[in-house]
Amino acid sequence: MLLNISPLISAELLKLLCEMGHGDEMVIVDANYPAASSRATHVVDAKGISSDDLLDAILSILPVDTYVEKPFKIMKVVEGDSTVPVVWDSYYDTLEKHGYKKNQIEFIERHEYYKQCDKMYCLISSGEQKLYGNISVRKGVIPG
Repeated sequence: MLLNISPLISAELLKLLCEMGHGDEMVIVDANYPAASSRATHVVDAKGISSDDLLDAILSILPVDTYVEKPFKIMKVVEGDSTVPVVWDSYYDTLEKHGYKKNQIEFIERHEYYKQCDKMYCLISSGEQKLYGNISVRKGVIPG
């Protein structure tokens, strides 16, 4: 057991987050995301956990890249889809809790988002059932 590490972060995920270098990206995807066919370097199964809870746990230990304007990415709502992504409000609250702002998020078209996810160092397949529950984070450095 370790102190101050959320039990939502598995040993496998902790290892991958530690291995990531400055500029590497990880993404938390919802239950609808085609994670099994992803070409991300590493895929982690976290099916019983909401994407927002994972984001909160990860941001408690992962430094976020401060050298880029938008270190977070979210998939845009598909044109013509009337869905209002309620999970985004949870993301905004979680980012604020950890000292980040809504304007640090880049919104990306669905197919481009999928392409970018295939290049991620780590893809975490959550149990999130709310639509558009995907968010990526670019790793930063620990100030010395």
